[in-house]
Amino acid sequence: MSTKPPTIKNLCVVRLITSSWADGRGIHFKKSLIFQKRLSEGHNILEEDSQNIGVEEIFPKIVNMSECKDGIYIVKVCSPDIDESGYLDDYDYKLMAKV
Repeated sequence: MSTKPPTIKNLCVVRLITSSWADGRGIHFKKSLIFQKRLSEGHNILEEDSQNIGVEEIFPKIVNMSECKDGIYIVKVCSPDIDESGYLDDYDYKLMAKV
């Protein structure tokens, strides 16, 4: 009988919403990622990283944001950068369509 420790599943699910509008001050374009807490499980990497390093650092690290249409996505970590001592130093994010 195996006594493996239970694995914790981390699944960060977001809804991408794009909006654009014009008013007397100019034209505007906005992309929002709304956390889908009921569909997510475990650790929410986007929420934690945005609180720790700031939203202005997070959005540029989503490598396929401009290609994505509005919808539900799973956030995946990609392009891990491991330093010389073997620790995870940096990473990017990718939005994967939730099927």
